Amino acid sequence: MNGMDNTRDSENFSTTEQVCRRLQKIPRREEFKPEPSSVDPALLLNYRVWNQAILLRVLELGSATLKLWNQNQAVSAAILTRAILETVALYYHIQNTLKGAVDTGKTNDAVNTLWKAGLGRHSKLKLKNKPENIQAQWYNAIEIKKFAEDLCNWSPEARDAYGELSEIVHPNNKGCVDAYATPVQENQLFRFTGDFSHIESQFGCVLSFSLQFFENMRKDMDRLMEQFIQVYAMNLNNSDNNDAL
Repeated sequence: MNGMDNTRDSENFSTTEQVCRRLQKIPRREEFKPEPSSVDPALLLNYRVWNQAILLRVLELGSATLKLWNQNQAVSAAILTRAILETVALYYHIQNTLKGAVDTGKTNDAVNTLWKAGLGRHSKLKLKNKPENIQAQWYNAIEIKKFAEDLCNWSPEARDAYGELSEIVHPNNKGCVDAYATPVQENQLFRFTGDFSHIESQFGCVLSFSLQFFENMRKDMDRLMEQFIQVYAMNLNNSDNNDAL
């Protein structure tokens, strides 16, 4: 890896550390409970819990990625970085959905998406001390791939690197032999050198881009949610508005 790449990686990880420190300072609540609202209090509670949980997830993944990078465990760091980008991509999707509802006045899809964001899963949740055939209400998980691609369109560098991260996640050539073994002498000899510089170049830019994007989005999220609530409340109070039905 050339000197320019070394400098770029150093800048990416330095930026990541700074963003993580700022996110860590964001005030957080120890508990949430339903509060009076012009819309369904449970929906608003779901959003608030989800919004803080996303912050905690991004912080945990970001901090763990930096620690793994410093320990020269680049494959694990790359895998966590993809998880960070996909988490931010979901946040980006929710924000765009809320913006669309505010702009058009149509709130049904946004309401459903908010529930799915907080409660979506691929498997049904079995309740303790309940018969096996009784299960909690659940929603299908939101598929992330398209939204990850949409997010990456903001950064060609991140878009290209995300494809490489997807390869590294799986135990194929990129994430296994090519990650740990270095071929020499026309591939007649392989050495386990512990040189992960090529992987660092892939996930460093994605890590920095994702965390900065998340930080900027989060600043506007609560304001946008309040605007959405106003539109949703108007729909509920308007008996002629079929979107609220």
